[in-house]
Amino acid sequence: MASKYEVPDLATKLPANNGPTYTRRLFNAYLSLFDVSGKPRPYLAESLPELNTSTWQIFPDGRMETAYRLRPGLTWHDGAPLSSDDFGFAYRV
Repeated sequence: MASKYEVPDLATKLPANNGPTYTRRLFNAYLSLFDVSGKPRPYLAESLPELNTSTWQIFPDGRMETAYRLRPGLTWHDGAPLSSDDFGFAYRV
């Protein structure tokens, strides 16, 4: 990997396709990304949540629930499968 910018850290800040934030995406992948026209596209997610489907529900009491399903076959650098438990762990940490 090569980058013409000094990478200050590996934390995500803003998604971009160049500069130091591009390098971060190698280490911090997103469920979705914005394309060049600003439209969100699935990346690790199989698809994006859609209102009034099982992936995006609004309940009568005002609560809302969204669900992302991971694309099949995603793995870590060592070949271990990526799972929703990994996202839960990262959130807790």
